[in-house]
Amino acid sequence: MRVIQTMDPHSLQSSMLPQPELSDQVICDLSNIYTLFSTLGHITSRVATDDGNVILEELLSLDASIIKSIERTQCAQRVLLSAQENVQDLIHTIQTMMAPVRKLPPELLCEIKRHYLSLDEFIQLPPPDICGQPSLLVFGQVCRQWRRVALMTPESWSSLHITIPQTLDNCKANRLKSLIHLLLERSENCSLRIRFTVFPVSITGEGWPAHTTNGLALRAVFEPFLLHAHRWWEVDFDITYAALEALLKDDALVSLPVPCLEAFHIRGDFGANDTRRLFNNPFRPLIKLSLAPALRRVSLFHVGLLAASGSSFSWSQLDELSAVGFFPGQIFFDCVTALQGCQRLTRCRISTSEYTRAFLNGAPIVLPSLEYLHIDEHGVPDGNGDLYLHMICSNLRELLIHFVAPARHNIQNHHLFWTCERISTFLSRAPRVRQLQLWDLPLDAGGLVEVLSFVPSLTHLTIGDLGSVCSITNQLLHELTLPLTRSEKRIPLKCLESIHIESRSCSEHYILGLVKSRCPSAHSASRLKRLRLYLPGTGQTATLRGSLEKFRHNGLNLDIRGSW
Repeated sequence: MRVIQTMDPHSLQSSMLPQPELSDQVICDLSNIYTLFSTLGHITSRVATDDGNVILEELLSLDASIIKSIERTQCAQRVLLSAQENVQDLIHTIQTMMAPVRKLPPELLCEIKRHYLSLDEFIQLPPPDICGQPSLLVFGQVCRQWRRVALMTPESWSSLHITIPQTLDNCKANRLKSLIHLLLERSENCSLRIRFTVFPVSITGEGWPAHTTNGLALRAVFEPFLLHAHRWWEVDFDITYAALEALLKDDALVSLPVPCLEAFHIRGDFGANDTRRLFNNPFRPLIKLSLAPALRRVSLFHVGLLAASGSSFSWSQLDELSAVGFFPGQIFFDCVTALQGCQRLTRCRISTSEYTRAFLNGAPIVLPSLEYLHIDEHGVPDGNGDLYLHMICSNLRELLIHFVAPARHNIQNHHLFWTCERISTFLSRAPRVRQLQLWDLPLDAGGLVEVLSFVPSLTHLTIGDLGSVCSITNQLLHELTLPLTRSEKRIPLKCLESIHIESRSCSEHYILGLVKSRCPSAHSASRLKRLRLYLPGTGQTATLRGSLEKFRHNGLNLDIRGSW
């Protein structure tokens, strides 16, 4: 923005207008031409008496004078237009300088910036091409004052999200590297939050993900972050197998001092081509963040498991751990040994299969502080060496088990028995469970009722059997309406406040029976407060909403959805 020096209005006006000599000459030319035009009407009568050549020369001289006058007039017009443009620029500049927004204090501008960037705290790199996308880089381009406000808050520059293809060329990588250096300098000494996303690029004739990876470019982009590893606070990789292999080629994350790091996440899908490459050329990139005394949260999803080992982290100091992935025929990560060392865990998500059982050594896995546990089961129950039989979680409050079912013909009756037995044994050692989610478990109605008998104080129950080998929803709803005298094992879950069911075999009759038995009055202490149903392919949603409308008026939080 230009700064206008203080000047006298008369001098400002004279500086914007054409020079007097030029304007006077234009006026004189116009006066002479007007006088000559007044005599042109009689010039043709002179041709008969005077010499025609003399008259012609006079006219040619007049024409030349007019042309010169036109040129001087056009010059004056250009000067005037230029002066007008300068004046309009000055008007705009002064109006901008006098705008009320310039009187806002820096604290209020910081609050405006916070709301402007509230949708995404991360700076996207490379900058998005979408017009109007909130960005701190755009905020700093409004004016000098707003740029100063952006630069005076270094914490705003400390959250970076890099999104690049794994085929990034070297030229773009170098430009991006320079920009990252600049932003890291602006963040000063603030703790860094880093998201590093590398996506595959499809190549004709190839499967996903593509084989081509420019490892040199990926390492160049990541290099500035390594120089500031002492400021890492949260690091999140969303990366392909090939890119991870290239990025960790030089042991970039081995024995790296990261004293401020609290959260470390690696995730990424695993394709069929990756499996073939892995079998032909085993890949075990090492991550050894033993020099991370503040590390509390670790997530290893799919590709992330390939980079981990028993010595990757100080497991005893973790509060949250996710180790999710399934690699057929291969054992990559000793999650059992890791869990045995996680005495401080409060939240955990793990995947188990028949290969996980190979790590069980008979020693119990005692997790006294664990409050949330999510288990993805990929294997067929075999009744031997199941992880549930070794875990003791006395403080567990929420349990989620998702059975990723193999072929249905592999599930037999004895598998249903083993599943019921192992989950019941686990729940008997977790007396404080209040929220239970069971997805597609190989359980019949009797087995499910027996499992629920071990959690009499349950308040939140979720059952999903969309991919299960057994359809048990109607039987479960019926059991939940029965009184306690039916059987010693059939506990009616008097404290149940929320039920979430996703099933194709859920009928209106049993749903109404459950709601009537669980919502006797609006002020009942043990009444059902929330019912959430997803009933694909049943066509009952509209009818159920009408039938349960009176219970909604009595305070029941009702959410019914469905699809054909």
